[in-house]
Amino acid sequence: VVMISLSKTLCDAKSVIAMDLSLDYLQKITEDVASYSESDIELIIDRRYNVIAHSDRTQIGENYFAETGTLGKELVEKLRKTDADSFSLKYNGEEYIVYRAPAAEDWECISVYNATSVLGQMRKNFILVIIAFFFVLCMQFMMAFNSSLETKHMRKLESDILEKENRIGEISKVAFRDALTGVGSHAALDEMADEIRNDIKNGNKSIAVLMMDINNLKYINDTCGHDKGDDYICGCCKMICDTFTHSPVFRIGGDEFLAVLRNTDYDNRAALVETLESDLDVSYNQTD
Repeated sequence: VVMISLSKTLCDAKSVIAMDLSLDYLQKITEDVASYSESDIELIIDRRYNVIAHSDRTQIGENYFAETGTLGKELVEKLRKTDADSFSLKYNGEEYIVYRAPAAEDWECISVYNATSVLGQMRKNFILVIIAFFFVLCMQFMMAFNSSLETKHMRKLESDILEKENRIGEISKVAFRDALTGVGSHAALDEMADEIRNDIKNGNKSIAVLMMDINNLKYINDTCGHDKGDDYICGCCKMICDTFTHSPVFRIGGDEFLAVLRNTDYDNRAALVETLESDLDVSYNQTD
């Protein structure tokens, strides 16, 4: 089981809150992409070339950069030499076509096709075209037939690429959504940062960034258990979203939230903040 562990020191500089996130859903998406398409390998690697998810589960956790003489090592060397979205690769007499797409936090989604037989067929077709130049009358039918096969193959390849883009979109949604509350994650906020900077640069003053830190989470975790602590976080998150109905909300830490206030939420920000503080206080006292 592949996990990501996140931890953060709290404001008292002594206590620590930690969260373990399972990547099983990410692994399932990777396996589904491989089973639904004609690709031989589907994988996700981080910036240090560690395998985060792989259509072959035995490869999870491998560091391809540290290997020698493997397909993974050849793949990493090619990735380091080019920024292209797709490229060809030769290994052990086989020819591969590789597609890459960026994911959140410097991860990359990689699709690998063994194109040896396809490229061999294309070379054969090229030879037939040369022969047809000398035997036009008897080879016209074969040329048309080969052209039809190539068109069909290209359509199939385009369909596979479109399907992979949709799958990559699903992976991005997972990365940009907080697993516990369903609001935007820290990665989603980073993605939105450029938009906020452009608004400020263009003189749009009708924008405010509101940071919120919910209280007593450690007390609830210590006295009632972490399950109740999670319920407390989700409940507070719902109240924040119900208050700022026209603004995106992000969970940027264990007990920290951020909202980007615009439009009517910006115009009524003072009243909305006062209402939220009052509602959270009443809700906590009732729970306590």
